[in-house]
Amino acid sequence: TEINKDYIHFNKLNFFGGMVTIKGNYNKVTNCMIKHGAESLITNLNGAAKSDAAIQVLNGDHNVIEKCVLESGTLNGVYLDSGAENNRVENCIVQFFNTIGLHAHLINSSGAQNKILKNSFYGSARDGVKVTGDDSEFAYNHVQKCLISGADGGLFYVTGRSIPKNIEVHHNWFHDAYGAKHAGKKATGIYLDNNSAGYIVH
Repeated sequence: TEINKDYIHFNKLNFFGGMVTIKGNYNKVTNCMIKHGAESLITNLNGAAKSDAAIQVLNGDHNVIEKCVLESGTLNGVYLDSGAENNRVENCIVQFFNTIGLHAHLINSSGAQNKILKNSFYGSARDGVKVTGDDSEFAYNHVQKCLISGADGGLFYVTGRSIPKNIEVHHNWFHDAYGAKHAGKKATGIYLDNNSAGYIVH
């Protein structure tokens, strides 16, 4: 399903086996359930990083994803692309994504000034959440039970190139970063990797 206009509101809909893609401004997805929205066979992957997601905002601003349940997928739960700015994800349950342990996340936000607030993120074979867009906020979220079959990652995992981002991470609850023994046991709660800069964490 694709929203490619402005001011569209999806409310109280159930989706199974397909993504919701937003390319527009001031759209809303509220009180929806999406199951198996981002599935792919491991043999169809061309690399370790994939952007497909159960809900993905590829461009546009002031879009809202609120009070939704996203459940089960081999890839990402929510993806806010670099062209998606000033969007908000709030009061959602996002669980059981990235089941094959690649560079996918329960939420991946790379657009500027996005707000991820009061969500529950649960269950990933590798990393939990990733927020890299300038001037963004990640607050009052619950992130748990990630790195179930992989390691060298975190419940909150980002990489950087010494470029200040001004991203604030506050009032979150992170717990249960497993770190599978066969993968090297390297698992953390908050992992600011590869010269990440400008993260305010408290």
